Amino acid sequence: DYFRSTMGANIYLTPPGTQGFAPHYDDIEAFLIQLEGRKHWRLYAPRTEEETLPILSSQNFSQNELGKLILDTVLEAGDMLYFPRGTVHQGNCLPDTHSLHITVSTYQMNTWGDLIEKLLPKALTIARSEDLEYREGLPLDYLDYTGVSQSDVDVPARPIFLKKVEKLLTRLVKYAPVDSAVDELASRLLHDALPPNYNRSSILTTNSSSEEHSPNTAMSRQISECCEGATELTPSVTANSKVRLVTPYAARLLAHEDCVSLQHSVSNSRLFHEIDPQEIDYPTDYGPALEMLTNSYPTFIEVRALPLPTTTAVQLVQELLDMNILQHKPGSSSKSNSIVAAIKSRVNRPAPKIKSSRYGGSHDELSVKLRENSGNRKSKKKPRPSSEIFDKSNT
Repeated sequence: DYFRSTMGANIYLTPPGTQGFAPHYDDIEAFLIQLEGRKHWRLYAPRTEEETLPILSSQNFSQNELGKLILDTVLEAGDMLYFPRGTVHQGNCLPDTHSLHITVSTYQMNTWGDLIEKLLPKALTIARSEDLEYREGLPLDYLDYTGVSQSDVDVPARPIFLKKVEKLLTRLVKYAPVDSAVDELASRLLHDALPPNYNRSSILTTNSSSEEHSPNTAMSRQISECCEGATELTPSVTANSKVRLVTPYAARLLAHEDCVSLQHSVSNSRLFHEIDPQEIDYPTDYGPALEMLTNSYPTFIEVRALPLPTTTAVQLVQELLDMNILQHKPGSSSKSNSIVAAIKSRVNRPAPKIKSSRYGGSHDELSVKLRENSGNRKSKKKPRPSSEIFDKSNT
């Protein structure tokens, strides 16, 4: 959550007097934490500007290919070493001790270039739709003075052609949907991420040592161990209930032309991309309420404050709680003060309704769709300015 990026962690055990890897650089930011023993590290400056902040990792280098030495140090247990993406490094064990360290990596594929890569195709699509000049035909003779083999041709038409290209590229900024491109990066991150690390059962248990062996504590522990995330014990929602996301970035609201959707990571597997991206579609008039819920963390939001009819807001929140996307503030409704009341309310409450009536806009019944396959999303949905969907004055 801190880096808003995927993270990795590898543990390396190196015998005394040996070296694990040849000198190289990586495409990530690295934090090395020495756990046991000692290890000798040498860091080198990038050899060229092209190797500064690279987007891909390097091949192995020989000792005579290295650049300027910028750090020569020995890490001992408890020490940490950070070096940026593209820093050439090598580490070797001292003769008298082994080494055990963990490398934490982050910020892979998280550059301005990655954002622009998503942004330019979207900008061009909008420009061609809204600006006649992008749809005009190329000059009849443009192949006579452009292309690699024609790059040295000295004719008046060539600089005119290049000037026109520059003009159209510059104007693309006007049509660049920055927020939509950012949402696409966020969507990738939600799909890449592990499921949130949270303990919903803390609502129902106590850490007080005086109650360590109480019957209620023992019962709630047993229930917690049997129910993943204590989902079955989610308290009933009332208009007075207060809720928030389970973690700051567990879900994100996305805008489409005909609906809004909530993409989340709570159903992700611990195996990378074992399941498809998980999204829930809603009518556009749910946008302002969902925006409040996704932007409020760490503040708990009272259900009655959501810009929806109370019964609709209660149903929306209840279903998001049942899916573990939201968490309930203990004591914020009369039914959440007792384990027994929570259990009884869950026994009699039907499972969340996951529906596919994407185009229904009625407040009478929540209409959502849990997408199992996002492969057709681009063909079905077109970007829509968020200002049109999330304008609270229209609710």
